[in-house]
Amino acid sequence: MNFEQVKGILERALTVGVTWLVAKGFVPASISAELVTFGLLGASLVWGWYVNRPSVLADAAEKTAG
Repeated sequence: MNFEQVKGILERALTVGVTWLVAKGFVPASISAELVTFGLLGASLVWGWYVNRPSVLADAAEKTAG
């Protein structure tokens, strides 16, 4: 699964989750768009860190060299 597929799944899950929180009254509707945006930002930062860990980059370099 590539990043675009993961991002699409996370975007839909966050949107549904925030919509549910707004419908239940836990979150004001005025900040729901910001919650989805910051959730996607956080998810993309975690994904970027995960795929660019030093051990993963070292393994990729080893496979390329050897």
